[in-house]
Amino acid sequence: MVGKKASLDFQIAAASKPSKVKIIVYPFLAPPINQRQRLVITTAFRRSPVEITAESPARSIEVEFNLDVQVSGETDLTLTFQCPDAIAPSALGCSSDLRELSFAFLELTITD
Repeated sequence: MVGKKASLDFQIAAASKPSKVKIIVYPFLAPPINQRQRLVITTAFRRSPVEITAESPARSIEVEFNLDVQVSGETDLTLTFQCPDAIAPSALGCSSDLRELSFAFLELTITD
């Protein structure tokens, strides 16, 4: 991901009742430098978002949890990724790349 924040919006069909979101990401930086990553999940039937924060070791991060879908009809699902510690490789002396980098997606699955 380039930047400090990105959102993915999904429209979930009435016939589909997802119960889990699984995300595997690989952080741009490895220890001793850590990058905080936060996933905020918002749906029409949740009053407050679910937030999961993880420090970034040099391995994939896998997050699974139940969405508790209790409504009928279509609903929207928004996944917002917040990465306050995104950093440009140029700031680390790694290259001349000025883009602020935070993580790469390996897998994103929404399942019943």
